[in-house]
Amino acid sequence: MPPQGPKAAPVDWFFPYRSLFIAILGFASGLSLIIAPETLALEFFTDPATVNRYTGVFYVRGWWTLGLGLFALYAYTRGKGDVLALVMIGAIVVNNFLLDFFSFYLLRFQSPTPEFSLVFACRALGLACVVINLMRCNRLPPVGERWNFRAAIERESAPPRI
Repeated sequence: MPPQGPKAAPVDWFFPYRSLFIAILGFASGLSLIIAPETLALEFFTDPATVNRYTGVFYVRGWWTLGLGLFALYAYTRGKGDVLALVMIGAIVVNNFLLDFFSFYLLRFQSPTPEFSLVFACRALGLACVVINLMRCNRLPPVGERWNFRAAIERESAPPRI
């Protein structure tokens, strides 16, 4: 009897859904940081010098978000450096979330608005999706099936094999 190796982990067919949510969230945040960095800086600061400094920081951060997001989408779709891209995205998302939480969000929790609550909830859900994707990178769908949104539905509705 030939030796049997460890069983391969089953494919996570919900990977495309989480990846699409992360891509939409990243594209929207990157675009908003590029289009309206001064408006966003005014949301958090009142000192003109600080607003001016963070306007530039937000603008550059928006371009980094879009650039890294495009790289990650390419890597995920083509299967070239996909795990490395997921780890980079994970490290940057966790770092940015923690920095923003302690730098900006703690001040906003004192008088939250519905818009702030929605943005914070989306970022927290996006962070959760990134962490789940990182924990399941050994369960990536095959390269040709990475954007197949029907695969999860087809697998769930298929009759059981006997």
